[in-house]
Parts: sequence; C-alpha cells; structure tokens
Amino acid sequence: MAMLIDKLFPIEPCILWAAPFCLHDSSSGACIQVRTMLQQLLKRGIRCQAVGALTFDSPNGTALFPHLDDELTTQDQSWFTVEEKGIRYQYLNTKSRMAGDMTRDEESEFFRGFLNTLIEARPEAVFLFGGSPLEMAIINECKRRGIQVICAVMNGNYANYHFPNVDLLLTDAALTAKNYYANSRINIMPTGTFLEPEAYLLTKEIEPTYITFINPSSAKGISLVMRLALMAKKRHPDWKFLVVESRGTFASALALYKQNPKDFDNLSVATHTTDIRLVFEKTKCLLVPSLWYEGFGRVAVEAMINGIPVLASTSGGLPEAVNGGGMNLKAPETCTNDWEYFPSEEEMTEWFKALENIMDDANYPTWQEKAKEASKAHDIEKATDRLLAYITPLLNKRPSFHPQYFIK
Repeated sequence: MAMLIDKLFPIEPCILWAAPFCLHDSSSGACIQVRTMLQQLLKRGIRCQAVGALTFDSPNGTALFPHLDDELTTQDQSWFTVEEKGIRYQYLNTKSRMAGDMTRDEESEFFRGFLNTLIEARPEAVFLFGGSPLEMAIINECKRRGIQVICAVMNGNYANYHFPNVDLLLTDAALTAKNYYANSRINIMPTGTFLEPEAYLLTKEIEPTYITFINPSSAKGISLVMRLALMAKKRHPDWKFLVVESRGTFASALALYKQNPKDFDNLSVATHTTDIRLVFEKTKCLLVPSLWYEGFGRVAVEAMINGIPVLASTSGGLPEAVNGGGMNLKAPETCTNDWEYFPSEEEMTEWFKALENIMDDANYPTWQEKAKEASKAHDIEKATDRLLAYITPLLNKRPSFHPQYFIK
C-alpha cells in the first residue's frame, strides 16, 4: 500500500515545460535559458519534464541534433524523445522545422500529448512562454485542473498581452521587469541569467586576435559592425573582424545594405557552432550592438567569463549583462528607427573610439580584469535561489495530490 501511495502522490514536486518549441534550439537564447533553469531545479530536488515540438528559430538551431532525420526513423515517427541530465524531453515531430509553422493537426496532436503527459508527470506547475493560441489553450486547461502556471518572458514583445490566468511571470533582466510594470502594470519577477560557467570557460591560454560579432542580422546590429570594419581598414589595418553566422548570414547582410564583399577583406565569416568556446578562443573583443530590445544578452556574459571585454549597445538588458565588463553605447538613432539604414562614419565615431580604447595594448589587460570581475555578478546558484523563492509558494499548493485534476 505504501508503494501505491508513493506512486499516486510523488514526494518530489514536479514542473512540466509544455510549449511548441524545442528547448534544444541552439539559436534561441530563451530556450537555452529555460533548459538550464530546468537542470538547476532538478539539482535542487524538483522533478522536471518537458513536452515540446521540433520547431526552431533558425535552421541552424538544429545543430544539437545533427542526425535528427536518421534518429527519427528509429523512434516513433510522431514523437522524438531526448533523455538529458535526468530530464526527459518529448518533442512532436513536425513537417516544418520553423517555429510558428505548425499545422492545425500538429497542434491538436501536441495538445493530446500534453494532456497525456499531465497524467503521467502529475506536475505542480506548468512552465511555458505563453503568447501563442496553443499556449493559451494549455494555460486554460491547467487552470481547469488547478495546476499552477509559470510563464517565461524573455523579450519586450508583449505590449498588448497581459497574461491572463498566469500565476507567476519570470524574466532574466531587471530592466525588463521594470519596463513591463511601468508600461503595462504587469508584475514580472527577475531571476538573472542561467549560465553554467564550465560550458563556456576556456581551458587553455590563447592569443586572441578577432573583434567578433555573432548572428549577422539587422536586428542584432550587423550594419554597425560592417561600418566599424570599413573604418578600421583605414585607421587600424591590423584589426581583424569575425562574424559568426546563426539566424542571420553575412551574405544576406551584404545584399540588404548593398555592400561590396570585396570591401570586407579584413572580415572573416564562420558558421554556426554549438560550442561557443571555439569562437572565444579567437576573440579579443565581442561586439553586441543590438538595435531591437535585447532581453538580456547572455552571450556577453559567456564572453566575459573568459576575460573578453564587450562593446554593446544600451538596448534592453545589455547594460545589466555587461555590468562594467566593457562599454555600453547608444546605437545611432537612425539605425534604431530603421534597421535597414547603413550608418555613416560620423554616426559611428563614438563607437570606433570606444573600440580603440578596448583594443589598445596598454588598456587591454585592465579590460580583461573588468570583464572577469563583471561576470561574477551572474552567478547561476544565486539565480537558482531567486527562482526557488518565487516558485516555492506555487509548488507548495501540491495540485498533484488531487487525482480528480488528472482524470482523462
């Protein structure tokens, strides 16, 4: 009888991630953040499980599954299961790998899978992003069953959505929480970023040479990087730039801004990688000149762990992420108003002077120390402590102790 009771009423509380996204999307900072949060919660004694879909922000986001099609042939064709660090991830196999392209039949199948997982996992809370119609249906079903709902808000895109029937809203940057309250009177709890240092820390001495920029898209500020590279050709011909492709490609940026590729002989292009340390091994300074609202900018912290200073814009949570481990400057207003505008040398003068300051041989050791010190503010255990303080009252309500909520 005791064993039966333990099976019906698990002692450890459970959180279920349930949203039509793949948490193994290597091109999505939000998905990486959530997956790391689940791993941290598991270490603190909370069971975690995930049900999602094989949809990604970018084709490059599938990099963690290099043989996905082959593996799908050996598993159930409808669902793909990943066991990682004690957490089971069940992903619906979709015709399209792009987020937002699920068909009505696929959404119905996903919802059926979600309902079955509720019965199996018996979660105290369901965790999701929360803005799509399918996620709204998930939220409504959770409230019908008395299950707590937690939403992750990792950007500033929810101006007209007030998260009805959600018990707790979480974000990474304090500024994002502040802005949502000021603009919409929505209470969101900031946790900080979830980043495991050992996954990004270099283990050998390096001789960095490149000024690096990751994800060459207009929203991320590739136009500013291209202008800096052109200016450097005349003033610092020894500088080398590296653009690492992710969602965006450098060829697309050249076409968008009508630039000649021959003018960028001081710039190299690298393909998307799942091991960012291969990039940091070659990086002397990281550029993060985002033009859109940057929820946090975790790549800045990843670089600073290795003593790599960051030159970033003031967008969103970037000043909080950089934290003195480099410099934050306002992007030219012409660029923030029109992402397809290509800035002039005059508009980028302040940025170029800042880059000269960081790259100067006499200054660089000081910037390295500042970067390492700044990264210490983003401690993953402290972030986990904050997260637990927010979610513990929800988990203590223990809806999994009430079988009626899980009847099919």
